[in-house]
Amino acid sequence: QWGVRSIAVWSHPSKRYFERLPGVRRLWEEDPWVFFEYGKGGGGRVVARKGEAEIIEDRYTRKRIRFKGIPETETVILRMNFFPGWKGFFNGKEIPLLNENGQLAFRSPTDGEGEVVLLFKTYRSLYAFSLSLLLGVFLFSFRRKR
Repeated sequence: QWGVRSIAVWSHPSKRYFERLPGVRRLWEEDPWVFFEYGKGGGGRVVARKGEAEIIEDRYTRKRIRFKGIPETETVILRMNFFPGWKGFFNGKEIPLLNENGQLAFRSPTDGEGEVVLLFKTYRSLYAFSLSLLLGVFLFSFRRKR
């Protein structure tokens, strides 16, 4: 379910287990840690029980998920951590996002095909305000030294 591609382990039983597991390779070791990679990673980055889904736009604060053949209300799970700052939209209308065992998820808003857009709210005006404030403090302190 999690799509884990790599794992670091330290116990001897875990090391032996992963060394014998098909499709797993050892990447590096620094005592006591051993880092393994699983080539298949357990599937794609979007998971649904029925149908198909894929991320077709993957930006830091914007993601677009295309799906088809997924029944309405079927849970679609993204293999990324849930965080409440994300908002989901289907056809311009906000849809609820779910915390599915720590992963970000939504229920398919329609039968068949569609796209869901995920946006993470940024505060660009706050950045501009902070920069202006820092510049003002710098200039004020520079003038006082004269």
